[in-house]
Amino acid sequence: MKRLIISLMLAAATAFAIGACKAKDPETKPDGSSDPTPGQQDKIPESLSDVATIYIFGSATQAGWDLDKMEAFTDNGGGMWSWTGYLAAGAPFRFPVAKAEWPSLMVDEDGETLVFGKSEADLVVYTVDVSGTYDIVIDARDIVHPSVSVDLVAIDPNELEINELYMLGEACPTGWALAMMEAFTNNDGVFTWEGPLQAGKRFRFPLQKIPDPPQWWPCLMLGENGKVLVGLGDDDESNVPVAEDGVYLLTIDTRDRSNMTWTIELKSAGLPDPEITELFLLGDATPGGWSLEAAPAMENNDGIFTWEGKLRASGQFRFNATTLNWFPAIVIDIASGKPVYVKDWDENLYTMFTVDKDGIYSIEVNAKKFDNISVKIDYVGDVPATEYPIEELYLLGDATDAGWDIDKMPAFAADKGVFTLTADLKATGGFRFLTQKVGGMWFPAIAKEKATGKAVYVDNGQWDDAVYEHFTAPSDGTYEIVVTAKKLDDITVTLTKK
Repeated sequence: MKRLIISLMLAAATAFAIGACKAKDPETKPDGSSDPTPGQQDKIPESLSDVATIYIFGSATQAGWDLDKMEAFTDNGGGMWSWTGYLAAGAPFRFPVAKAEWPSLMVDEDGETLVFGKSEADLVVYTVDVSGTYDIVIDARDIVHPSVSVDLVAIDPNELEINELYMLGEACPTGWALAMMEAFTNNDGVFTWEGPLQAGKRFRFPLQKIPDPPQWWPCLMLGENGKVLVGLGDDDESNVPVAEDGVYLLTIDTRDRSNMTWTIELKSAGLPDPEITELFLLGDATPGGWSLEAAPAMENNDGIFTWEGKLRASGQFRFNATTLNWFPAIVIDIASGKPVYVKDWDENLYTMFTVDKDGIYSIEVNAKKFDNISVKIDYVGDVPATEYPIEELYLLGDATDAGWDIDKMPAFAADKGVFTLTADLKATGGFRFLTQKVGGMWFPAIAKEKATGKAVYVDNGQWDDAVYEHFTAPSDGTYEIVVTAKKLDDITVTLTKK
């Protein structure tokens, strides 16, 4: 995965003023050359079909403003042109179509399309944010609207600000959870970290801790011969995993950015047992669904965790050791049928917990010994009966203003099993009615049965495209929606356009 790092400086009024001056007094380049007068300019091509060569030109390149040294793009045929080389951050560059400054290809105001310019007055300046090696591709398959992409493929380490460093990866205890990753200790550019690492597993070192939105790159990595590498995408991984499980002291020396080095020392063989201090119920059988934020916590009594509450037979659940990431968790080992603590999911090795019927359950998890975990699930009784089986209702679907965003779906007004809501609906798309507002819980819901056209209650795991479908509106507009759900087997839905 390559990272696009490009800035476009659009300065319409300023560019016009500069261009007017340059028509009278051309700009002098660092090499002593100047912009050509209008009479010296080459004719602007009608399109890229009339172009035989494309060059890269500007102070961002190693050739600078030297026309004789500027490099040509490779014509890959079919309207595709490419160039790979070094670009300096903050300096401009553009794409002449001959061994002259003008005419030149430049980006249009949409930030993607290339247009022909004949002087500085037309110029929109390209710059990149980070110095490094870039791939530039000009796509002229559509000769009327050619486009450009600029992708960073290798970074100049001297451009990096390395004030922080973190341990990330499946080799370490916190796995790939950005929110949980542990920081190195910074000693004036020499970073150290001590902890357990698994043999043969991947790991790398992000320069920042930003889990939302996730910032995985750039990262430092262990290279061969004690050299530190800079990673910019998913294809860049540490190629020096540890040879055996153990606790290691890792040192990363970043003081000389052109020669960053690493050392690693095995402090003790074997992996220590993880300390389980928290457990949370996670899954569509639980009140919190698959929402980490809503996962109910279990009470910890010296390594014995307890919880009592409602579980649903139509879903499944596990015991998460954190609400910052989906794992580690306690699940069931398929081969032995026993509860096990795992750091990552593998559906071929593990399964989750379930119950046989809806009800109130008491759960006890004994996690005092990491290698001997036990789970006890006892049925306490039925869920207390209510007069009306559905207590709340929400509108969800791409025909609604909320789309498929559970957090934004509007609530119906409830009155003894009758739910009303006035909302805008689109004729394109569909919608259904959720019976609860829990992150990651798309069901239970009221949808339409295809065979009968009737409104039906659909529980977790029951949805089948061949059996059910969403409701639709006959035309765009504002509707009063009335859902009568006093009994689960007798639900009606009416739409009245306002």
